[in-house]
Amino acid sequence: MATAEKWLVPTEVKFLEAHKKFRRAGDSEGQELEFSVGDFWRWAYSDLRENNLRGILAEFVVAKALGIELSVRSSWDDYDLTTSEGIRIEVKAGGYLQSWKQKELSKLVFSRLRGRAWSDVEGFDSEKSVRADVFVFCVQTATTHDEYDALDIGQWEFFVIPGGVIETRNTDTISLGVVKRLAAGASFAKLNEAVRTAAGLNKC
Repeated sequence: MATAEKWLVPTEVKFLEAHKKFRRAGDSEGQELEFSVGDFWRWAYSDLRENNLRGILAEFVVAKALGIELSVRSSWDDYDLTTSEGIRIEVKAGGYLQSWKQKELSKLVFSRLRGRAWSDVEGFDSEKSVRADVFVFCVQTATTHDEYDALDIGQWEFFVIPGGVIETRNTDTISLGVVKRLAAGASFAKLNEAVRTAAGLNKC
């Protein structure tokens, strides 16, 4: 294993701006080309029905509901979000419609409830565990493509479950049916209250 002095330490990641233009290679003056970061985003990330993007979008929506001040997202963190009070949150997302042709609506099953913690020094832990205080399960509820609008908060349902409840189930997956038995739905406006209650900060 390399010593810490020889590690390649990334520089701080800063927010990109949509108007930022690509530059010609080797041009320190930044001779701009005719395409931008926004052009790249439009090409790569416009279909919010894709499962990976829907999950990231759900993290963003939950963060906004909880008033979390966001920095650049990291895919290596042990959980998705942290509130100002230190509540660690794992966000899971699903939808009935996908970006491919379907014979029927998808049956929602949420996976990767447990994971192996990551350390820059030690790598992955050998044992899986629940690493969040609270889970927020997000469901995009549209059932026809004509009505599907991932940016319409009214088309999302949220279910909040304490991490300890997930831990006691001792499984890596959970169906939407079980989620609904374990938690009542919460609106976007009530999500912060529901998370605080699940974390034990509010009296039920």
